[in-house]
Amino acid sequence: MKKLLLTALLWSGAVAYGGLVVCPGPLTAANFQGHSGQYCGNVVEGPQSLTLSSPIGGVAEPALQTFLGYTNGSSLTQEFPAFGGSGALFTGIPEGSTVSFNWSTFFEPGTFGVMFYVVGTEATIVDSLYPAAFEELLVPVNQVSVTLGAGQTSFGLGLLSLSNAVMTDALLVFDPQFFVTDFSIDPLAVPEPATLGLTAAALIGLALLRRR
Repeated sequence: MKKLLLTALLWSGAVAYGGLVVCPGPLTAANFQGHSGQYCGNVVEGPQSLTLSSPIGGVAEPALQTFLGYTNGSSLTQEFPAFGGSGALFTGIPEGSTVSFNWSTFFEPGTFGVMFYVVGTEATIVDSLYPAAFEELLVPVNQVSVTLGAGQTSFGLGLLSLSNAVMTDALLVFDPQFFVTDFSIDPLAVPEPATLGLTAAALIGLALLRRR
C-alpha cells in the first residue's frame, strides 16, 4: 500500500510540475527571431529564452540523443546513469551563422547533471555537476558564441539529469535547471550587389593606376 501511494505521489508530482512529456513539440518562432525550432521534454520558453529541467517531465537519454543528434553521449555522462533529459533544437539555420546566448545553471542539493549544446553530431559541455561532488551550485551568467561551419545548419541545447532523486521529505521536486537567455542567431553577412560592384570598380581602378 505504501509503495502504491509513493508511486501515485511521484506520478502526480511529475504531471503537476512538468506536465505531460512532449517530444517533439514546436517552439514559438516569434520568440527566436522567426527561426523554427522544437523542444523535447521539460522546456519553458520565452522571448529569446529557454529553461530546461529534468528528470521530471524529461525523456529517456536515448530519446534525447536521437532528438538532438549527438553521438558522444558517454563523454557527457562520464558513465554515470542518466535519469532523464530535455532539449531544444533549431534547424534550417544558414551556414556560417553565429549562435550566441547567455546561460546559467542551478543544482538543488542532491541533484547532478550536465548541460550542453550540440552542433552537428558533437555535444559540447557548458556546465556539469557529477555525483563525485555533492553541493548546491548556482553558476553565474556566462556567454557562448558559436559559428556554424560548412554543412552545419542546426543547433541544439540539452540537459541530462544524473540523479534519480525526485522528492525531498517535504515532497519538493529535485531538478537541475539550465537557463538560456538572449538567444540569437545571426546569419553570415552577405555583401549587397551594389557593394560588390563598388568593390570591383575600386579594384579595377587600382589595377589601371598600377599599369600607368
